[in-house]
Amino acid sequence: VEFESQWMTGVSNEKGYLKRACEASLKRLKREVIDLYQVHWPDEKTPVEEPIQALVELQKEGKIRFFGLSNFGIRDLETALDVARYESLQPQYSLLHREIEEEILPFCEDNEIGILAYSPLACGLLTGKFTEDSVFPKGDHRGENPDFQGETFLRNLRIVELLKEYAEKQECTVTQLAISWVLAHSGVTCAICGARRDMQVDEIVEAIDYPLSEKQVLEIKALVEHCE
Repeated sequence: VEFESQWMTGVSNEKGYLKRACEASLKRLKREVIDLYQVHWPDEKTPVEEPIQALVELQKEGKIRFFGLSNFGIRDLETALDVARYESLQPQYSLLHREIEEEILPFCEDNEIGILAYSPLACGLLTGKFTEDSVFPKGDHRGENPDFQGETFLRNLRIVELLKEYAEKQECTVTQLAISWVLAHSGVTCAICGARRDMQVDEIVEAIDYPLSEKQVLEIKALVEHCE
């Protein structure tokens, strides 16, 4: 199956497709080896063993150094580890999305799998720049995101206001507080943030200057849970 048709029909984790995709990535990057190669999303039609086997082969061929997974559930993570060692997991994790805490975070910590947390600012919600009057233009994915709709959106805005008050006491921004909260968890290797302007980059980088104690982590979580 050609790359274009696979892309149009959705996710494919078939061995042949993944290996061709890796070759295409190497060509685009003009590299001989990729340092970390991750399977982005589970494929309902393909057992997790197959992409793991493909990644092992790519590693043996010297085309990737390390590999990991992204957005996979606990059962697939366990099954994958039975097949081969992988180094990373890239899940969604923020104050508004803490689903990984129950099983996935402990699993990764126990097995020394690095967590590369994406969307630590919940698609910008935790920057504090939105209000209940915010309107999203056509093409902005947030317009279709449940976090930005109806009562859920209003609840999230209330959470952000509480976090702003807490951040002011810590002499940091709510953006920095949200990032620091994610990084305060021992299993988290990094927080993947997006930025469009230099000022945003500076604010994100400065989040490391505001480390949180275990007490603060629990206090902040309690603020969020109070509104849920």
